[in-house]
Amino acid sequence: MVTIIHVKAALKSDDTVRASQLIKSVLRNDPCEEAWYIAARMTGNPSQKMKFVKSALALNPHYQPALRLLQRLENQPVFATTGSHNNQIILALQTW
Repeated sequence: MVTIIHVKAALKSDDTVRASQLIKSVLRNDPCEEAWYIAARMTGNPSQKMKFVKSALALNPHYQPALRLLQRLENQPVFATTGSHNNQIILALQTW
């Protein structure tokens, strides 16, 4: 059975492809707040990051790492990109 320990070992050895496979297995078979938090830290997608951190907090509303990450996510600006490759406009939108 794949555990969080396996995910952490893959991350420690910079094997992000393997870590990604392992975290998916952990979340499917034995989701816990730490697994959701690690998934949130691994993804580069801001909406997924928020979804994952909220999943961690749904399991344990007092899980400090997820609370700190949520606070950082809620306090950082969101960037939206529009336009073509030749004419990109980057808008900084404040989050509420």
